[in-house]
Amino acid sequence: MTIYYTKYWRLIGMKKYLEKIHDMYWNHDLNCATTIIKVLAKKFSFKINKQVIDGLIAIPGGAKHGELCGLVIGPIMFIGMYGRNKGLNEKEIKKICYDFTEGFKDKFYNLQCRKLRPEGFKPSNPSHLCEELTKKVVVYTIYFIENKL
Repeated sequence: MTIYYTKYWRLIGMKKYLEKIHDMYWNHDLNCATTIIKVLAKKFSFKINKQVIDGLIAIPGGAKHGELCGLVIGPIMFIGMYGRNKGLNEKEIKKICYDFTEGFKDKFYNLQCRKLRPEGFKPSNPSHLCEELTKKVVVYTIYFIENKL
């Protein structure tokens, strides 16, 4: 673990979720968007429909264009579903998603996959290059949801 995680470690009991990320990437070969939405669902005891998971298949890498990152799309989708389940209206959810993305940009400096990935997109990139970034985004997202929803 890096220093980044220690600030919130005790607040939100992150270890099991960070280990889950590693397991989903390396033992199940899941992509970033699917991984983060499943981790959020587990953390917040929220059932995710199989169709949602199926819909996340092409998300990573901005559908291989390097645009909006799956680590942004996954949490936004989760916030929408979880917010609706908690009785929030569309306007409230949109505001929360806007705040999430603004905070994301402040913390990670960009929303584009090609700029967030440690090495961009190269054929020689190893599998699951974004595991550490995913862990950081999960910490940010859980903390955000716990404080905003």
